[in-house]
Amino acid sequence: MSKRGSKPEEVVKKPLKKILMIHGYRQTEKSFREKTGGLRKSLKNQADFIFCEAPHIVLKREDEFGEDSNQENIDEKGWWFSSENKSYNAQLETNCDLGFEESLQYLDNVFQTQGPFDGILAFSQGACLGSVLCKISKLNQTDEINKFKNIKFNFAILVAGFKSGQTQHDFYYEQKIDFPTLHIIGETDKVIPKDMSEKLLNYFVEPKVFVHTGGHFVPVNADAKNSIINFLNSIN
Repeated sequence: MSKRGSKPEEVVKKPLKKILMIHGYRQTEKSFREKTGGLRKSLKNQADFIFCEAPHIVLKREDEFGEDSNQENIDEKGWWFSSENKSYNAQLETNCDLGFEESLQYLDNVFQTQGPFDGILAFSQGACLGSVLCKISKLNQTDEINKFKNIKFNFAILVAGFKSGQTQHDFYYEQKIDFPTLHIIGETDKVIPKDMSEKLLNYFVEPKVFVHTGGHFVPVNADAKNSIINFLNSIN
């Protein structure tokens, strides 16, 4: 309590954490921005969110009548493909990662031109990619040889994440990744089943986990918000 006549003590606000937002397969920067609007609003005093967009266009889907199911005719994007016909299946193990290298080069440039970032928040295929980025960032922090030198950050929030099924990515998971992570898992996720996200936990040292009752989306309820705030507060 300040003395009479003295100036009140100023409350020092913590600087906002700068977080790179990485969308999922068949999303765009715009769609991910819209889907996370509620969460970003609730965390406006915690973080500043910067969005990016995958460099690869995903082939449009057709409905049972052969019509384009993307009614808004928006190019959906992906970070890489698991088959040569430019499709992606998270649950298959393959040796095809078409476009993966280009996405890492793109993100390396994002980190160089729009960073530095304190952390990332990534969803679905983006969260799978995020697990790889954690390893790359860790390599950069320890000065090990790595071509993507600009990818550096301090924490990751991985929503509906999973280990990459591309066999050439096994290198990134050979040793447990000692990196601060919060894994958000949907109890009823039908796209990335809960057990896939739980398996990813095995590749991190002391991962923090929040499980929600919903499906394949970024949860915005109070418990989810509090789990993220508590995690962010734990980061120095």
